[in-house]
Amino acid sequence: MIDEKQRELVEQADAFGKRLDELPQNISNIWKKMVGYIRVNYIMDEFWNGKSLKFRRGGKTLTSLSLSAERVNALVIFGKHERAVFEENPSAFSAMIQKYYDDSKTYHDGKWMFIDITDDIIADEVMALLRIKKLPNRKPPAKDCLISVCGFVCGTCLFNIHNIKKQDRREELTYGFAKCYGDSSDYRNASCPACVAGESQGLCSNCARECDKGPAHCSNCGDKSCARRFASTVDPGTCPPGLTAEEVETFVLTYYNR
Repeated sequence: MIDEKQRELVEQADAFGKRLDELPQNISNIWKKMVGYIRVNYIMDEFWNGKSLKFRRGGKTLTSLSLSAERVNALVIFGKHERAVFEENPSAFSAMIQKYYDDSKTYHDGKWMFIDITDDIIADEVMALLRIKKLPNRKPPAKDCLISVCGFVCGTCLFNIHNIKKQDRREELTYGFAKCYGDSSDYRNASCPACVAGESQGLCSNCARECDKGPAHCSNCGDKSCARRFASTVDPGTCPPGLTAEEVETFVLTYYNR
């Protein structure tokens, strides 16, 4: 039975999902692209005040994204080092980004650039600016990690029976899925035997993808580039804002398959 804490998390997730749905499609897509990029590539805690989302870790802010019905706006602050890198090769960026740079004011803590992201091209350029500010620091899964027939990373999946035996975090999983996906299911008693343990059952039978290549399980297949094996099952940019770095890793990226 859903409890009050889970119900509140589900309602918050549903409310933000509805807000995204009500935005113009291009604004919604840009928001999901930017948030997804940062979650996949950077270890950051998120701070959401209802209008803007700050990505911060260790006392340093990567960027803040503001969301409205008219635009997604990114605040990128360049210190002395970042300005030197940019000014060494400004032609690497479009005339529009160069104008944002030239017109932005420089304060004691750096040059503050408020950039309206109106399309994918500008989004990609803002990502490039973020890489000047800080190189991506979230490591992708090891190339030889087990991606099961459900598409999930077995080693970090909290449904996995082996992980449950080490530390049962299924109550945390129940609340995490409520917060990230608006999922009202109770996972306190759910478990996955892991496909390598035998015939898929339970959750696996619901999530497994059809495959005509022969092996019973992805772990026995030599095709490391299989679209099924590495298909994204979660869009990291759609989960509500305000997640911790650990929540992103545990409840989002485990089920995304970078």
